[in-house]
Order: sequence, then C-alpha cells, then structure tokens
Amino acid sequence: GLILLKMLSEYVDISKCLPSLSFEVVQRVVEILKHFNTRTCQLVLGAGAMQVSGLKSITSKHLALASQIISFVHSLIPDIRRVLFLKIPEARKHLLMSELDRVTQQDYKVHRDEIHTKLVQIMRERLLANLRKLPQIVESWNGPDDNDSQPSLFAKAVTKEVTYLHRILSQILLEVDLQAIFRQVVQIFHSHIT
Repeated sequence: GLILLKMLSEYVDISKCLPSLSFEVVQRVVEILKHFNTRTCQLVLGAGAMQVSGLKSITSKHLALASQIISFVHSLIPDIRRVLFLKIPEARKHLLMSELDRVTQQDYKVHRDEIHTKLVQIMRERLLANLRKLPQIVESWNGPDDNDSQPSLFAKAVTKEVTYLHRILSQILLEVDLQAIFRQVVQIFHSHIT
C-alpha cells in the first residue's frame, strides 16, 4: 500500500511539472490502480499470499487489512482525480474519467464487498461447525442431572468465535464496515439457530 501511495504521489508530481504528459499519466494511474486491486485480490481472496510468503492461511486479520487498504486507496481517488484532470483537455476528459470511475467505483467496491462477504462466510462456517455438535449437547440437557446453570458448550463456543472476530475487525475496520459485516452475521445466526 505504501509503495502505491508513493507511486501515485510521483505521478501527481509529474502531471504538475509536465502538463503535456497529463493524459499518459492518468492512463498509467488507472493501470496501477487496476493492477494493485487485482494483485491484492489474488493475494488475499485468491490465497496467493500463502504461496508467495509461506503463510499457513489467510486469516480474518489479513482480510480486514486488505479491506482497509482498498478503502483507503478508494478514499484518495477523488483528490488524485481532481489534481490529475486539471490539465487534461476537455475532449479527452470523459473517456479517462469513465475508465478511472469504473476502476475505483466499481472494481474497488466489488473487491471490498467480496472481502466482507468472505468474513461473513468465515463466521457462517464456524457457526455450522458448532451446530453440528449441538445434538450431543442437547442430549445432555435432557438428562436427569441437568441442573447446570452455566451456558452450554455451544453458546460458549459461538460467543468465543464472535468475540474473537469482533475484536480483530474492530481494531482495523471502520465502524460502518464493522456494523455492516456483523449485521449479516446476525442474520445468518438468526436464520440457522431459530
């Protein structure tokens, strides 16, 4: 992410110093943004980082960090766009703007949404794994010695999973993203448990 920021800054500087290259600069910026998004997707959602860096798995923390850098880059685009398009002739602006908008408004948003969907899927898989253990737990409830006022193993396990994910994500993601993810998690829990 930091290398991308440095490159974008350098392209902005080039555009300011050499206005005659503004059109080419914008094209290169679009290419870099596309490549960064594609590569991030391959490494995180495609699990390419496991082969490249030897990671054993892609964790919820990795997914959250990827989401955050995608959101961060996305938030910078309006300012970068404003500066880069100052010297572009009106006749050429529309084509470049539509291409930049497609990359930033569509591709980056889709990527971030896919990461959030993956985080929700992780919780769904953990819930289903715990639900498979539920019949044995329910049998113990019906026994004559069922005086235990403690939460069930199922409740403890599910609470632990949700708490862990919330702790990890709340350290990294924006509150609005965290709420959107957990709204979906609650819906999944509601549909599977009730």
